[in-house]
Amino acid sequence: MANSTLSRKIANTLSEEILKGELSPGDRLDEQSLADRFEVSRSPIRDALRELASTRLIEHQPRRGFAVATIDTATLRNLYEASGELEGLCAKYCALRADAVQREHIRMLHEQGLEAIRLHDMAAYAEANHALHRAIYDACHNDALRDITLDVRNRLSMFHARFLFSEGRVAQSWEEHQEVVDCILRNDGDGASDAMKRHVAKTAVNIISHITQDSRKPMRQPLTT
Repeated sequence: MANSTLSRKIANTLSEEILKGELSPGDRLDEQSLADRFEVSRSPIRDALRELASTRLIEHQPRRGFAVATIDTATLRNLYEASGELEGLCAKYCALRADAVQREHIRMLHEQGLEAIRLHDMAAYAEANHALHRAIYDACHNDALRDITLDVRNRLSMFHARFLFSEGRVAQSWEEHQEVVDCILRNDGDGASDAMKRHVAKTAVNIISHITQDSRKPMRQPLTT
């Protein structure tokens, strides 16, 4: 397998682990340990880490090497503020521009989230949640807006995976989605935007509250695999 293809595969695997919360902010990514894990030389590992650094999912720390990116509370608030505006705009344009097939797809994804809650399957809810937001971005019919919104969401996904998908919060999340979806289905652009902004704002409060509490606990030992 060519080095470029191999490094991309490794980068995709690590990216997925970060976005799912399997690797946490601050966790070290040791080149040799990763080379042993993937049974490759260090060259494709270095390429994969550089690729991930370009997405800002990981960062290079002096004298420590690469680690999963950390975000301070002020930056996190700024990201959620930006996310609320971007997601609100996506929801607005989705309500005004989505075709019938896209609206039905959004409705079905929303119902999948409810079924996951009924089954107490938080992993399934997380997947349905991501798919619903992505479907709204796609249905806004603005590729630039979709890509920017997705980039910001990816930077926040590691925090969602760690703190958001508790049973108490997902029920609230689904109700908030209901408001957004109802507005989309009736072509109410302003209503969809306002509902999505409220949803993101409530998510931000929940996440930042959990992070503040978590920061008071003893720190985990960095991962090197």
